[in-house]
Amino acid sequence: MRKGLKVVCVVPAGRRRYLHALIPYLVSEEIIDEIHLWVNTSNDNDLRYMDIVAGMFDKIHLVAAPPMKSAVRTDNVGRFYQTAIQANTIYIKLDDDVVFIENDFFEKFVDFRINKRNAFLCLPMTINNAVCTYMHKCYGLLDEQSLTNVSPWAGDGVTYADNLFAERVHKLFLDQYRQGSLDMFRYDDFMFNFTISINCCAWFGEDFAAFGGVIPHWKLDEFYLTVDKPVEMGKLNAFCGSTIISHYAFFVQRSYLDRTGLLEEYYSISKLEIPDFGWGQFDALKDDCAFGPSGSGLAAAARYFSDVLVNINAKDVYIWGTGGFFEGVKDIFKGHNIKAFIENDSFKIGTTKDGVPVVTPFDLNSMPKLPIFICSCHFESIIAQLKQNAPEFDVVVSHSQYVWD
Repeated sequence: MRKGLKVVCVVPAGRRRYLHALIPYLVSEEIIDEIHLWVNTSNDNDLRYMDIVAGMFDKIHLVAAPPMKSAVRTDNVGRFYQTAIQANTIYIKLDDDVVFIENDFFEKFVDFRINKRNAFLCLPMTINNAVCTYMHKCYGLLDEQSLTNVSPWAGDGVTYADNLFAERVHKLFLDQYRQGSLDMFRYDDFMFNFTISINCCAWFGEDFAAFGGVIPHWKLDEFYLTVDKPVEMGKLNAFCGSTIISHYAFFVQRSYLDRTGLLEEYYSISKLEIPDFGWGQFDALKDDCAFGPSGSGLAAAARYFSDVLVNINAKDVYIWGTGGFFEGVKDIFKGHNIKAFIENDSFKIGTTKDGVPVVTPFDLNSMPKLPIFICSCHFESIIAQLKQNAPEFDVVVSHSQYVWD
């Protein structure tokens, strides 16, 4: 509770190896009244982990996904927002791989949210976030090697997809933490209405109640909540540059960063930051739930695509992407007719793959309206392109970062 308002943290979950770094920060924070884990996984060990922690801590509640209103939607997480619309409540959504929260974060961030009452969303300074990294570039925190092609756009080739760059950003942050000051990462507050990856955000329940917390099934939550909805409501979003969290990894960074030892460093920091937490019983969960990487992203994508194919009962589909991602999931499309592959690569357009033509996104305007399965890591930029050029198509994306194991 803060200044008469209930405070609820919601976490799309649950990759247990990352939740294990996040949960101690949440359950030890006095102003947080409830923690809602949005159950968004089918992994048995992850589900068991969440069941156990919900039994250990009274604040934690497991929230099941509301039913799909369409057989096809662009991500799973969008369904959950309709469970976070209670009046007189501030909701703080955190990705389940937020692995560091500074010790006065919640007090400052909630007060900022209260003071910026007219803002639609409030977002904090986030380590390993494209927009935030671009700010750090602009005032000289990154070395020359890191400056090349850094942009503020989610899904670019550096801040989103460059594994070594992500490792350097985390190491710079951890070095400054060890030196006792994170001030170099802080930034001025400002208002905005552009797209940003939402690793953490806060809203008032009554603001989302105004539209039922319902996100159209063809929209990704990040685009809809940072641009579409605030513009529709005549609002801006507010950036709180003085409060800091660290986001571990985007999907394409994860397998590399999991081998660097960075996650273990963040575990160690959480023990320094929260020394009175009951670590013995909590850490025992690592062995009890077969702690460790819980499966490949391609396996998770294949499971999700397979479920959608059953739900939509469609024989004919389009595939965006012809590379290794598609090769990893192609078996689940057996028995379905791939009518076209879609590509931006000029060297592939006009050729065929497995006897199927490779076309441009612009060709879609003259083609039948079939569901498009995105088999590419760069789904955010692809969604933006489809939104502009082919908004009437149903789009299936497996890798909302919460869907992936």
